[in-house]
Amino acid sequence: MVAYAEASARQLTLPDFPEPLRDVWRAFNRLAARRQTAAGFNPIEFSEILALCRHLRFGDWELELIETIDDAVGKVVAEKAAQPAGRSEIPVSDVKALRAWAKGMAARVRGD
Repeated sequence: MVAYAEASARQLTLPDFPEPLRDVWRAFNRLAARRQTAAGFNPIEFSEILALCRHLRFGDWELELIETIDDAVGKVVAEKAAQPAGRSEIPVSDVKALRAWAKGMAARVRGD
């Protein structure tokens, strides 16, 4: 599950999804969509995780897994933020973004 979250955050080809954990993944995404991001990436508040886990009748292991997933995603976000300015990675699978990048580079070379 953590490997799946890291690959998702890096926009890589995703490994096979662990179907028995689909409810935990949905809960994580539900929480992550409401994450406070005013000052960059912030972990999901423990109180929010706990409240949703109680609502969904999750046990301690599901709560800990959601925290672990959030930590893994936070690590990827921090690594991306540490990349030098002006340098970004475009996944090879994102053909639309690659075309836009190529057009932008061509325009820069022509001086447009």
